[in-house]
Amino acid sequence: MGLSWAVNALWTRSLEVNGQGEAVVLVHGSEGCLQDFDPLVEAIGNRYKTVAYDRPGHGFSRSHTKRPWSIDSQTRALKALLDALGIDKAIVVGHSWGACVALNFAQRFPNRCTKVVTIAGWMFPDPPRDPLIYVPTIPLFGWLMAATFLIAFKKALVRSHMRAAFHPLAVDLEYEQLAMRLWQRYPWQTVDFARENVSVQDELLRAQGRYGRIKCPIIAI
Repeated sequence: MGLSWAVNALWTRSLEVNGQGEAVVLVHGSEGCLQDFDPLVEAIGNRYKTVAYDRPGHGFSRSHTKRPWSIDSQTRALKALLDALGIDKAIVVGHSWGACVALNFAQRFPNRCTKVVTIAGWMFPDPPRDPLIYVPTIPLFGWLMAATFLIAFKKALVRSHMRAAFHPLAVDLEYEQLAMRLWQRYPWQTVDFARENVSVQDELLRAQGRYGRIKCPIIAI
């Protein structure tokens, strides 16, 4: 699953590689996309080789599976992507949901990760409080609702989440327009987003006990 996704990423708009030097892999959060890191890429691109990609089901990336992408499966997909790019070692930066992928990568593949940086990292269990997020996870009914009823609310939900993410600043207009286009392309993106945020809870319960095994330096912002 991870290999097929990685190969697809190489041939789509879901991957951007820039600069030269030590590799820095940028893992975005839930509802995010690789463009979340544009300011960071611009800031460090003259010193590092940056790898930004759309996680499965986000941005321009398809999920390629009917099952939720677990932290572990996304970690294997990240390794497959680095293998395909010929990158042996990297600093892994994880924002929000992406932090659990970054930490798991460091724990699973210690020889491939030199440092971990988490930004507002989602590293411990914290069940979503919005009841609507659980609707798309219901078998069959969730898909039906995502393709019909929830379409009417999707724009308002995306805009609400962006306002919370940018607060206290105003939402960047260019980014808002991009996010609106990306998150209204396919109904099943709502299902992917909901499943990864709900299913991650049990994984985080297990993962938090393994953080102490990580050998490389970790910076939590």
